[in-house]
Amino acid sequence: MAPRPTDTPLTATPTLERLLMQLRRRLRRLVVVRALGLATAAAIGWWAWAYFADYVLEVPRAVRTFHGIGLIALPVYLLWRTGWRHLKRLPDRRDLAVLLEAREPSQDLLTTATCFQLDPSQAQLAPPAMVARVLAAAEERAKAIAQARSERQVLDNSETKQASLVSSALLLVFALATWAWPHHQQVFASRLFGQGLPWPQLTFLAFEIPLDSGVTQAGQATRVRLARGEDLPVTVIATGRAPENVELIFDDGSRRALAQAGEREGKTLYTTSLRSIAKDLAFTVEGGDDKRREARVEVLALIPPDLVALVARVEPPSYSGLAPETFKNSDLTVLEGSRITLLAEIEPPSATGIVRLLPEDRTLDLELTAAGLAFEFVAERSLRLRFELVDSEGLANPDPGLWSITVNEDYAPRLAVRSPESLNLETTANGIVPLWVSIQDDFAIRGADLLVTPRDGGATVRQNLELRGTDPKPYVFAPLALSSISAAPEAGQTHWLEVEARDNREPAPNLGRSPKVAVRVLSGEDYMRRVQDRLAGTRRRVSELYDLQRDKLERTEELLDALIVDGLGTTPLDSATRADLDSLQSGARRVEADALSISREVTALTSDALHARIDPEATGQVSYLDRLLERREAPDFDAEMWRNLIAEHNAGRLGKAGFAANLLDLSQASLDVALDSARKAREALEAVPRADKPLAALEAAIQREREALVAIEALLGRLAEWDNFQSVLSLTREVLERQRALKERTMELATQ
Repeated sequence: MAPRPTDTPLTATPTLERLLMQLRRRLRRLVVVRALGLATAAAIGWWAWAYFADYVLEVPRAVRTFHGIGLIALPVYLLWRTGWRHLKRLPDRRDLAVLLEAREPSQDLLTTATCFQLDPSQAQLAPPAMVARVLAAAEERAKAIAQARSERQVLDNSETKQASLVSSALLLVFALATWAWPHHQQVFASRLFGQGLPWPQLTFLAFEIPLDSGVTQAGQATRVRLARGEDLPVTVIATGRAPENVELIFDDGSRRALAQAGEREGKTLYTTSLRSIAKDLAFTVEGGDDKRREARVEVLALIPPDLVALVARVEPPSYSGLAPETFKNSDLTVLEGSRITLLAEIEPPSATGIVRLLPEDRTLDLELTAAGLAFEFVAERSLRLRFELVDSEGLANPDPGLWSITVNEDYAPRLAVRSPESLNLETTANGIVPLWVSIQDDFAIRGADLLVTPRDGGATVRQNLELRGTDPKPYVFAPLALSSISAAPEAGQTHWLEVEARDNREPAPNLGRSPKVAVRVLSGEDYMRRVQDRLAGTRRRVSELYDLQRDKLERTEELLDALIVDGLGTTPLDSATRADLDSLQSGARRVEADALSISREVTALTSDALHARIDPEATGQVSYLDRLLERREAPDFDAEMWRNLIAEHNAGRLGKAGFAANLLDLSQASLDVALDSARKAREALEAVPRADKPLAALEAAIQREREALVAIEALLGRLAEWDNFQSVLSLTREVLERQRALKERTMELATQ
């Protein structure tokens, strides 16, 4: 192959020369632009990957060094591969003419003219005239092409434009990133070439221990002196970007997540609480991009002061007569006014503290004694104590605890009127008030007084009363003649009687008063009418009791008939029969209770009538009743007392009585119904379910019920006789009154 001719300027065709040189320059520019674009895109892409690997994946230094070498080598290689090598192989004028001829066909005119000028040996082969025509024609054609600017369409520069646009966009992104985070780019550049500068942090974490004492700072370490058993609150302050997760990393490898608790001054707070610290521990914190673990907390769990034992000496008030007592490790119940000395055994002994009295929130200092810390006070009201201790290290007891002291008040005496039965007593001018008042007190009674106040508004008269019985339940019994209450008792007067008792409390005794007893004075006739009214009411109640007992008897007989018909008299009772028996027993108990209430009402009437002295012959009965009342200690109804009185009266040892004798007979009849007939009927019915022969036991119960019905009927008859007697007595009294009025009128006429 013959060597290519020297690529020299085309002097014969200057326009063609200029076109070819423009085409070469455009080709060279495209090669340079494309090479620079590819190298730039590759460099920026490699930079981005290296940045991601270093910032996110945290690759080691060797990898970062490799990335730095690649960042230089890759663009250089691309510049050589796509640029320098192609620039060295750019086409000469002959090849450029071929390119131009391909875009602008002219029957190889441009190529031939170029060859004639580059290789004179070829021009010598052709006639000079033809060479001149070819050169002239080529010049004209070059001028036409230059005028039409057709040479610009020879080269396809679309790929070069794309590379240029991509590289420009990447350069813009790179420029913006560098402008936004210049420090990051500087740090990355230094790390990329082997240096160990740390990345700029977005999150900075620091500890805050919200304790009032025991927290010291030593560089990055926070040291906490904490009482063993206390809780440790931990707060982590995040400056900058708030991380999603913040964890405490303990020295033993365990972790604990913290909860976000809000913001403060633009900083995010994360909190947790370590419960009941039992031993020394240390921990750091991680969160977000803060992996330094420079902030550190070291906790020293110390043994806090503690209350080992509590000894209390209680000295009650002297008037109570109670002996001093000592208690240990227990709540107290003391009397008001007691002096309490508390001795607290503290560990360590050098600890000091105060006692907080709740709910008044008053504090007392603990005084150091040979036995420990102590204090004393007088208990006036119930309270709770809390011992707050502090040792030489400044540690406080984590759980002070509460000790309660219950203070019982020394209450005023409580008085109850046991006699007379009613707080509204009606009597005559010659009557006696059987005042029997029971007294209860916490400790002792010093004395009691009788307060008498006339209803018409007169001055209250105070009389001293004799105490009977023993503390703490003494009583007062005073048969008060009406003449001792009122200087001149007469019908129509009313007096209020009240007993006042005082205890031995110091310095001022408590005073208690009984309910007031209204004593109304009636004439003899009015009193008898009241007695008749009360007996009439009793008769109605006995009549109702008779109907009730008769109904219960009929139901019992019906049950007996049913058992006989069904043949169940010798077999165990079924559930239905037991239910019927339960109903009958309930009815029997009601009959007994009503009968006992009637007997109490009759005996109360008898007592009132005896003490009203409506029967002047019943002096012995009244005296004996008062002796029985004086010896009585139980406040409830005493049936045996009345049976004793009735037995002595029936034996004639109390003398004769007129009107009162009838009342005593009625009392005996009512007691017989309640304590004998009705009680035996009830007991017989209750024995039926337990009997071996229920039928026979039920027949015996029916017999007892019949006896009770007869006894109630007898009592009802006595009351009817009394009612008839009172009617006759009233008519006789009316006749006497009329006769007295007639006599007075006759005497007036005789004097005229």
